Amino acid sequence: MTPSDTTVRDWRISLAQLVRRGDSDTYPLLVFDAPRPSNLEWPTSLPPDPGLREFYQHCDGGYLAHIKFAALRDLADLSGRWVECLRDWDKRGDILDPRRHVVWAEDAGGCPLVVDVADRSVCTFQPDGGDWETRYGGVDAYLTWLFNESGPDDWREALAMVDR
Repeated sequence: MTPSDTTVRDWRISLAQLVRRGDSDTYPLLVFDAPRPSNLEWPTSLPPDPGLREFYQHCDGGYLAHIKFAALRDLADLSGRWVECLRDWDKRGDILDPRRHVVWAEDAGGCPLVVDVADRSVCTFQPDGGDWETRYGGVDAYLTWLFNESGPDDWREALAMVDR
């Protein structure tokens, strides 16, 4: 079954199916990776977000739709690197505030995918253009988009394979 205009794929179900499948030698599934949850505690140096916690209850990061999601053990380091990288950015000041922003992934272009725990939004920052990209209303909204409307053909084909 594939989503239609009236059917929305539940990202939780599709992600669980990807996790259960594990490593695959079948294209395009072999391109994508969703490891089992690590069951590690949330990093104390990062602000908590219910949506991120739910994501990490389903998997331990991975490679989905050509986006590299950090493993929970690497989340604080990834966020810290991006906070430093975007410090005093182009005379605009600090782009990321470590008390409210968590970088949980990097897209195919190497841009950080940021969760703002203050307003629960998800957004990508484009360093070479110096601005924020499309804003989503939280982790759930972003993952719903990612599993339903996003991605290259091989991602959509992989999702169709796990739906079978």
